[in-house]
Amino acid sequence: MEKAFSIAQKSKQEQAEAVEELLKNIKQNIKQLALLHKLNVISTKLLLQIYVYTQDKSIFDITGTEFLEPDVIKYLKLKEVRKAESEENLRSLEYTSQDDKNANVTDGNSEYQTKISQLSNSTPVDLEITLENGGITESTVKNDKSNTTQSTRLKRHVEPPSLTKLSNTAKILKSSSSIADASKKLLQSPTQDTVAQLCETCYKQQVYNRFYGSVAISLMSLMSNFVDLFATEFQYIFTNCSEMDTDELRTIGTFYGHIMLNQDWSQFLQYASLDPEASTPSNRIMLMAVISELKLELDKSEIAKKIRDLNLGQLTDGELAKKFWKVNGLNI
Repeated sequence: MEKAFSIAQKSKQEQAEAVEELLKNIKQNIKQLALLHKLNVISTKLLLQIYVYTQDKSIFDITGTEFLEPDVIKYLKLKEVRKAESEENLRSLEYTSQDDKNANVTDGNSEYQTKISQLSNSTPVDLEITLENGGITESTVKNDKSNTTQSTRLKRHVEPPSLTKLSNTAKILKSSSSIADASKKLLQSPTQDTVAQLCETCYKQQVYNRFYGSVAISLMSLMSNFVDLFATEFQYIFTNCSEMDTDELRTIGTFYGHIMLNQDWSQFLQYASLDPEASTPSNRIMLMAVISELKLELDKSEIAKKIRDLNLGQLTDGELAKKFWKVNGLNI
């Protein structure tokens, strides 16, 4: 523990550098990091992100639970409610495979991260971080919402890339130091292949990493062409997702729910369908994950109104559609 006390006596810049070094071996340094929070060196926001990643309750042996703001405690309880609701919803939809029946579109880590991202800074060192391949990657850019206009879709002409050998896009994402850094590099290649690789790199992760959604939002705000590309990729995945496993469906759905909060929903949902001839257990799981992510930011009544206003019959007409929205608690 002497190391933590030594760090606490350093300058703010030196503290930040020391914390970054500890984060490289986060599990081994969990107690040091917890003590640094106790010493008011790292923020509550950062400590919560560390707990989300490690799920190591030994943090509480040092910090106690008093550092949890009331709204976070309330949110943790809401997470359990949402999890139960999702499990019940999936059972109600009578999916055809056992994997579908056991699916749960509410991801604990992504829900924690969503709430944590809304918390205000509380202490001097507050790195903006995201999970990346078993470690933590620094990210410093906060993205703003952007408005884009409807335009002609680009035809998807590439096959999903194999991640057995890392794609160029995956290499860029994994080597980038921040959202801004990744966006700057990917802007050099505004192609369907780039977007397809970004999406697959995202859904191949064990849990949803908000870094990927933030990069997508950044790309769409910097170049409107990327809106078309991501919409086209949504169409392709929604139509061809039967071979994806439940975790992948949940992750890509959460990814699109995340980026839809910053875009016109119609650009994506025009390609979704709850028509019996087009709907499958797989794309219903994906769509449910989209809705679950939207629920974290918007009231159910607001979501329902926005979907009704889209006037997309393939999403609202028919018994299957009515059942889907009902089990998701939306009055469509």
